[in-house]
Amino acid sequence: MENQFDKIFKENIESLVPFLAARLLGLTIGRTESIKDKLQVTLEREADYLKKILHDNPLLNYILHLEFQTTDDPRMLARMLLYYAMLYHRYGLPVRQYVIYIGRRKPKRIQ
Repeated sequence: MENQFDKIFKENIESLVPFLAARLLGLTIGRTESIKDKLQVTLEREADYLKKILHDNPLLNYILHLEFQTTDDPRMLARMLLYYAMLYHRYGLPVRQYVIYIGRRKPKRIQ
């Protein structure tokens, strides 16, 4: 039944989005381009260091994720975002992430 609702919703939402975006989100939408809405990905990542940090109060528990880099990778922020999403989705805990740069050259600052 839910798939039927999704289908009806998707068929009718297109004409409402500009109005809803303006009214509820304060966005003005001009031209649009459709993109594929199915996000199917098979992905495997292995973190350099990954531990669940435990406290007496379980509400303070979190995931600690460290990555060690020897090169100044311009895609590192995107990689860390991907790790974050995967870890949070799987464990449902806050994620604290750090990139520790151990390269020879000074890294560029990311703004």
